[in-house]
Amino acid sequence: MKERLKYLQNAFEDLQASSHVLSDPLSVPIFQCFNWMDVFEKKGFTTDAKFYVVIFRTVRSKDAENATIQKVDATVQKEAKTSGGLLLYWSGTPNSRRECLSTSIWESREAADKASQLNAHTDAAKRASEMYDSYIREEYWLSSTADNFPAFELVASNRWRA
Repeated sequence: MKERLKYLQNAFEDLQASSHVLSDPLSVPIFQCFNWMDVFEKKGFTTDAKFYVVIFRTVRSKDAENATIQKVDATVQKEAKTSGGLLLYWSGTPNSRRECLSTSIWESREAADKASQLNAHTDAAKRASEMYDSYIREEYWLSSTADNFPAFELVASNRWRA
């Protein structure tokens, strides 16, 4: 089981953000956010491959300190890694409009749900109004087609505004 997790973590290390993630992180479609196709072709994921993806699109508050957000983010990331099932955590850089996109890719929905109930995640959620003017949280199933193309299925989308 640990070998499979390590293989999948290594597979997603090649994932790179597109220029759209910085220029338009609030509305760029998920399939244009990263080089998904390159990763799927390189690793040859089959139709039984299925992952859980969480996308977090934010507008940071004018009063929020970047250092505070980075500290909270680092704590959440560390906790997520130790909870099990996290394949990749990627955090973007805010653009000039304070918009930013972050993502996590999980081995399963259960692993993502488990991590979301841990202390750092619940503390971060409580502090959202301090750090953000708004956010959109999207959850997807990511699978592979017979031709090794990535396929996304929207599971949930939640919006919040201060």
